[in-house]
Amino acid sequence: MSPINIILIVFVFVLLYFIYRIYLYYSRNIVAQNAIYLQNGGVTIDATKINKVSSTSSSISIWVYLNSFNTSSTKQIFSIGGGVYTMYIDSTSPVLKFDVKMNSGIAPSSFVITNSFPIQKWVNVFVNINNNNVFEFYLNGKLVSTYSLNGGNVALISSSAGAGIQIGGSQQPPDIVVTNFIRWPKTTFAPDVWKNYLAGNGTSLFNYNAALSVTQNDTIVNYMSLFNISPNALTS
Repeated sequence: MSPINIILIVFVFVLLYFIYRIYLYYSRNIVAQNAIYLQNGGVTIDATKINKVSSTSSSISIWVYLNSFNTSSTKQIFSIGGGVYTMYIDSTSPVLKFDVKMNSGIAPSSFVITNSFPIQKWVNVFVNINNNNVFEFYLNGKLVSTYSLNGGNVALISSSAGAGIQIGGSQQPPDIVVTNFIRWPKTTFAPDVWKNYLAGNGTSLFNYNAALSVTQNDTIVNYMSLFNISPNALTS
């Protein structure tokens, strides 16, 4: 093969890679880029504002900071499609779970992401959903668990208003901060999950405890440093 052909092949591969990266960038929904302190209330995003909300394949990335844990109630982090997908921390111990709503007459499926979610540490949680059949869960860019379902039994998400994304939403709001909630209407390859983690939570990779604005219903209600975070520092 001539050097010119080799150069052309390399150029085509590089071009396709950049096209793929551009597609990823513009297909994502940045649902919540600022930090949200869930004790101050959650945020709801209407389904009509979410790109391909009813897609059976999607990827979700969220940064979570569990400041303290108590056994008072389940600590919902987010819910999509009126409860089709729900991520939460269990009420009895800091177990991070992901529930999938099934069709009528079939009990929901509950997946354990980790049995010991870190306290007072930023963690990136990434979910890969492939046609409602395979569910992959990553913590800080690394695959920690994989589960399989019969995708035909999973409840479908409506694209109508009201079936969007709810961040927070627990009856007893938990002592949790979340930020950089991003959703893509497609699955994501493992190298890109790692790159997403390396991008950090809006500060820098090695300095997660920088100052962040806290929002309630997309309105800044406070501004704080996440060094030695405490509930008293976050309430207005």
